[in-house]
Amino acid sequence: MRKLHQIIRRRVKLRIRRRSGVKSDPLAQIAIALILFSAALLLMLSLAYADLTRSLPSLTAFERWINTPPQPSFFTDQSGRERLLTVRYRDFEDSALRRYPEIGGYAKDFIRALVSSEQSDFFNDDGALFSVPQPLNPQPQRISEKLAGIIFGDQLGTGLKRAIRLRILGSQIQRAYPREKILIAYLENVWFGQLSIGVSAAMRTYLDKSAADATLADGVLISAILEKPTLNPIDSHGATRTLYLEKIDRLLSAGAITADEADSLRAYSFIIFEPPAPDQPQRPNPLLQKAFQSAVNAFGLEAIERGNIAVRTTIDAELQSYLACLSGIAPDQDAPETNGQSVEADVSEPEGRIEEESESGETAPSGCPLSEKIDPGDARTFKRIYRSADFSAIVLNVRTGAALAGVQAITTPNGIRISEKSFRSYPPGSVITPFAALTAYSNGYSPASSVWDIPSARPEFNPPDDRRGQSELGPIRLRTALTQDRLSPIVELTRDLGSDKIMRTMAEFGLSNWSGLNAGRLYFGGGFVSVENLAAAFSAFAGGGQISGAYADSKDPLPVPRTVLAAFRPDSAEPIELQPRASLRFLDEPLAYLVNHTFSADDQTYRFFERPTAVKIGRTLSDSSRWFIGYTPDRVIALRIGAVADTSGRVIEEAITALFRSIAEKAHKDLPISGWTQPESVATRLVCAESGKRLTAACPNPVSEVFLTGNEPLEADDRYRNLTVNSETGALATALTPFALRAEKTFLDLPDFAEYWAKTNQIEAVPTIYDAVREKEAGAVQIFAPVSFTDVGLNAVSGTKKVEIKVEFNAENPIRTVLVQYGRGLDPNGWYLIEERPAIENGRWTVAEFDYDGLESGIYAIRVAAIDADNRYERDDCFILIP
Repeated sequence: MRKLHQIIRRRVKLRIRRRSGVKSDPLAQIAIALILFSAALLLMLSLAYADLTRSLPSLTAFERWINTPPQPSFFTDQSGRERLLTVRYRDFEDSALRRYPEIGGYAKDFIRALVSSEQSDFFNDDGALFSVPQPLNPQPQRISEKLAGIIFGDQLGTGLKRAIRLRILGSQIQRAYPREKILIAYLENVWFGQLSIGVSAAMRTYLDKSAADATLADGVLISAILEKPTLNPIDSHGATRTLYLEKIDRLLSAGAITADEADSLRAYSFIIFEPPAPDQPQRPNPLLQKAFQSAVNAFGLEAIERGNIAVRTTIDAELQSYLACLSGIAPDQDAPETNGQSVEADVSEPEGRIEEESESGETAPSGCPLSEKIDPGDARTFKRIYRSADFSAIVLNVRTGAALAGVQAITTPNGIRISEKSFRSYPPGSVITPFAALTAYSNGYSPASSVWDIPSARPEFNPPDDRRGQSELGPIRLRTALTQDRLSPIVELTRDLGSDKIMRTMAEFGLSNWSGLNAGRLYFGGGFVSVENLAAAFSAFAGGGQISGAYADSKDPLPVPRTVLAAFRPDSAEPIELQPRASLRFLDEPLAYLVNHTFSADDQTYRFFERPTAVKIGRTLSDSSRWFIGYTPDRVIALRIGAVADTSGRVIEEAITALFRSIAEKAHKDLPISGWTQPESVATRLVCAESGKRLTAACPNPVSEVFLTGNEPLEADDRYRNLTVNSETGALATALTPFALRAEKTFLDLPDFAEYWAKTNQIEAVPTIYDAVREKEAGAVQIFAPVSFTDVGLNAVSGTKKVEIKVEFNAENPIRTVLVQYGRGLDPNGWYLIEERPAIENGRWTVAEFDYDGLESGIYAIRVAAIDADNRYERDDCFILIP
C-alpha cells in the first residue's frame, strides 16, 4: 500500500512538470499576447469607426442642403413682427438667375484660376479615403471636403475626429457626384464677404460683371478674396492687393500660369464697385448695429451672411421710428403710414415665443408730432432745430436693461442729413453734476447742505463767462445749486471734496474719459461721453441702486444695455440667448434715493412730465448745446441737441425739454405710474432753506428735506436772527429804548464776502450799533449807583463779588412793591429777580446787593421797578460791566 502511494505521487509530479514546461515557452506567450492585442485593437477601431459614422451626416442630407436655397438672416424689433434689417442686397436679387449654372456658364480662365488655387489636382483626384498629403489634418484639403465643411461644419467636431470625418465625407461626395457638379456646388456656396455667397454674387458685388465674362485676373482676385473674405476690396483695398500679388506668385510657382500671364496679371488694375445698401426698412442706427455685432460675435459674420438666422432685438419699432422722424433722418408726414413689413416665415420662431418680452407690437407711424402740451408754433421751431443740429438720443428700459430706441443724426458738410451707426461722444459739461452730488452725499453732505451762489464775490470758483446773465442767489441749498445748474457752488464743493474723488465715482459708473481735468474745468469743458454712456450710468439711480443689462465681456465690471433678446436657427428648438440678462446691486439704495429725490422732488416735481421724474439739464461753455437726462423707475431717456447757428442756448434748452416730454409720453404709454419708495434709513426733517439747519422761529423759509439716518442736522439755524430794534433809527434796542419805539425784525446774517450781494439785492444788514443812551428827566425811580457802563469791580463790596444797588424814589403815590432784576446784554431776552421789597417811602435807599459771582463776563442790565397803590409801573435801568 505504501508502495502504491509513492507511485501515485511520482506520476502526479511528472504530470505537473510536463504542464509547467509548456507554459514556460516564451514564443507561445508572445503569440498569445499579439493575438489578444490585435483582437482588442480591432474591437477599439470598430467601436471608434462606429462612433464616427453613427452621427456622420448622410449624402441625403447633403443633397437636401444643396438643393434648398437658404433664407437671408434678419433682425426684428422686440415684438418679432417688424423686420428692421434683412442681411441681403435686394437690388441684386434676380429670380431669372439659376442658382447653379452649367459649367459652360463660367469663363474657362476664370475656372482655371479658381481650381488651381483651391485644388490643383481636382479633376485627376480619385477620391481615395486617405490619399491626401495630410490625412490627419482637420482642415479640408479637397474641394469636396471644403464643400462638406461648408454644409456640415458644426456637426464634424474638432481635431482628429473632424479630420477623419472630412476625409470620409469628401471621399463619399467625390465618388457619388460628377466633378463638375461638385465644383459648381462649391463655387456657388463659398463665402466671399460683403453678403456675397458664391462666385456669381462675388463677381456682381465687387466687379459688377457675370462669371461668364470673367477674366483670368478676375479669377485670381476672387480666389484672393476667398482666402480672406474679411479683407475684401471694399473693406480693405490694400490688403486685397497684397493677397492678389501673393496668389499670382503661388500660381506661378505651381505652374498654373505662365510667366507672361503673371506679368500681365501684376499690371492689371481693377475697378471695385460699391454695392447697394442692405435691405433695411429702418434707417441705420447704433442699437441695430450693436445687435448685429452681438450676432456676429456669437455666430460669426459668415454664418450671419449665409442666412437662416433670425435675431429679435430689444428695439421698440414705434419709438425708434419716432426718434428717426424727429431727428430728420426719416420724413415727417402729417398722415401716419405703416413703414414696416411682416416677418416672413423663412426662419420661423416657435409660435408664441417671439412675444415673451414684447413691450409694443404696434407698427410705427411715420409722422412725429410733438406732445400736445407743446405750443404748435414752438413745435415748428423746435423741429427745425432737431433736424439741423447734431441729434443724439437713447431710451433704456430700467428694469430689464434693454435699449428700446436710439439715434445719432448729423448733417454732413454738403447738407445731407444722415444716421450714424454709433453714438458720438461730446464734452458732458454740467450734466455730470449728479455724480458730484452722489460723492457729497457719501461724505456727510445732504441735499439741504448750505452753499453760496455769489460768483462775483468768489471768482476763484467760477470762470468769468459762466453766468450768462444769471442772477446770484446767495445762500442756497445744494439741491437748488444742482437742479438750477448753479456751477459756482458746485465747483467750490468739488474743490472741498477733491475732483479726483468725484472722477473716481464717475469711473465706477463707466464714465472714465476725464484725463487732465480738475475741479475748475470738470463741468465747463473737456472729457467725452455719449448718450449711451450716460443713460447706462443714470440707470443705476433710476433702478434704486441696481443696474440691469448684459455683460458684453466676462471681465466687464458693469452690465451694459442689451440690444438682443434672442436668436433663432432651424437646427435649434430653443431660443439662443446671445445677451443673458444680468442685474447688479451697484449702489446703496439710500444714496440712490437721495440723488433721485434731489432731481425729482421740490421744485422739480411734475415740472417736466406728469409722473415722478428725475431730470438733469446740462450745458457747456463752449457752445449753446444742451444735454437732457430724464428718468423714472421704468425708463431712462438721454438726449443731446448740438449748437445751431443763430439759436440761443435758452431756445435749445426749451427745444430739448419739449423733446423729452414728447419721447417720455410715448415711452411710458400704458405703463403704470410708479415712483421711488423712501428707504427706512432715510429721514425727513423740516429745516431752514438758507442754512439747512434745524428750523427756528426766526427762519421765514422752512422746507422739508431728506437725510441719511444719523446725518440729520443737530444745530439750530443761525442764518436768520430775530432782533429788537429802534423803529426810528434801526439801531439795536437796549433796555433804555422806549417801549413805543421797540420793534421785532428778522435779519439774514451774512459773511463779509456777501456784503455786496446783500446791498445789490436790498437785503438789510444785521445792525451792529445799539440805540443811543438817552438823557432823561428824573422820574419816580432813578438808579444812582452803580453808574451805567462802569466796572462793578470798582464798586464791589470789599472782599466780595457783590455790588450795592442804590435808588432814589420820587413817587407821587405810595410805593407798594419794588422789584430789583438783572438780565444779560443791552436788551435782555429774559430778566432774573435779585430781590423783591414791600412798601418803601420816597428817598434814597440801598434796595439790593447784587451777587455776580459765577456770572460770565460781559454787559448786564440792572432794572429797578416800582409799583404804586394805583398799580402804576415806573422803572429805571442801568448797565454794568462784569469782568
